[in-house]
Formats: sequence, structure tokens, C-alpha cells
Amino acid sequence: VVSFAAARQNDRVGLLAFSDRIELFVPAKKGITHVLRIVREILSIQPAGTGTDLAGAMRYLNLVLRRRATVFLISDFLCGGGADDVLPWWSRLAGGPAGSREAGTSAPIPSTTDLRMAARRHDLIAASIFDPREAELPPAGMVELEDAESGRLTLLDTGSRRVRRDYERRSRGRREALSRQLRELGIDEIPIRTDASWVDRLVRFFRMRERRAAWA
Repeated sequence: VVSFAAARQNDRVGLLAFSDRIELFVPAKKGITHVLRIVREILSIQPAGTGTDLAGAMRYLNLVLRRRATVFLISDFLCGGGADDVLPWWSRLAGGPAGSREAGTSAPIPSTTDLRMAARRHDLIAASIFDPREAELPPAGMVELEDAESGRLTLLDTGSRRVRRDYERRSRGRREALSRQLRELGIDEIPIRTDASWVDRLVRFFRMRERRAAWA
């Protein structure tokens, strides 16, 4: 949607897709034909990596994008330090091995140097994707969770109210910590839930920006 809107304004649009490596870079160009190419690339991409190296992606962005641009960073931000991040998802929500820290005390984005630089050079907007189904556990007894990036398995007793409450608390704490960290970096955030209209979110976000610009 953003790409088509940019094309209507005769703006250039590009794409940087990444996992724990750079999967694809399409330099920015104008025109609806180019936007359609980007859509096809997104739909057909088969990632070679399994992790998430946000720092590496921002480092690459800073190298290839010299002129100031509006950059939409679309991610669930469940990222560690890159390919070496092998902690299971539950441990990441906990900020380390389960039970080792209180919710929200660790930084969801562990390395911010390149991200901070990108935010200074460009108008960087973070679209943080959140699936509510991943924020709570059904009472289903012993459940084995597999980290989608590392393949690491974690066994949880979802029949325990304490475990479910702790899981939800840590998940909520992590989302709050992410929003706080993005604000500290001077990055606007668009929280997008997978079970709600993202169009409404985008409209509210850009209206907020218009009001802010009017008062500047």
C-alpha cells in the first residue's frame, strides 16, 4: 500500500529484505511497473537465512542509501544478535533463559548503533508486527515450542496458571520495552496487530504526523 501510494506521488520505491543476511536488495526507482516488480519479489522470495540480523540490515542500508529517504522497517523485532542467536523464543521473551530476568528489563533490540545511525540519516518508521496468538498460552498441558529461527525447542507446562501469567507478562513487557526503545532512538512506531485492520493504523499514524508537522 505504501509503495503504491509513493508511486502515485511519483516517488521512488525500493526494497531491502533481510533475515540473518541480506536476502534481496532492489534499488529505488519510480513507476508502477517497478512497484509491481517489488510486490512480485516479496511474494516469491525464499529466504536462505533463518535468523534476524537487524543490525546487519541497517548497516547495509546505511551503505547503499546515501540520500535521505523515508524508510519503513517492517518486522516483529523478535531479533537477537544475528545468526548466532540460538535462544528459544520463550527465552527471548523472558530477556534471557526463562526466569532469569524480570519482564522488559532487557533491550528487545540488542545492538542499536547502526539503527540509530539510520534513524539520523533517514525518516525511519518502524512497523512492529504483533500476533496476539503469540502473547498468550492456552491451557493445553505440556507443550513443546519450537523457535522458528533457531529450531531450538522449549518445553512449557501451559496447564500452570503461573506459567501462563508469566508468559503473558513477559510478552507484554517485551512489547512495552520495544516501544520505549524505539522512542529513545527517535523512531516513530506503527504497532500493527495481525488480527486488526492495518489500514486504520496507517491512517491514524499519518494524521498524527500531519498534526505534529502543523505544530512544528
